[in-house]
Amino acid sequence: MTPVTDDDPWWHAFSSVFKQLNYPILLDIFPGSTDSRFLRKKGIRSIGFSPINKIPLLLHAYN
Repeated sequence: MTPVTDDDPWWHAFSSVFKQLNYPILLDIFPGSTDSRFLRKKGIRSIGFSPINKIPLLLHAYN
């Protein structure tokens, strides 16, 4: 997994934009899988991101 600490350059670049805009970042583990797994197998760091908020997450849910 890609580290989500400020000493990681990828996470720092991603999260610093949100900090500048005063937008909260909610960290979560997606219960399904994404195409990021193929990138990670090749040693490429990847961060899953969804700008959708205030909507129930129903992906891979029981419904």
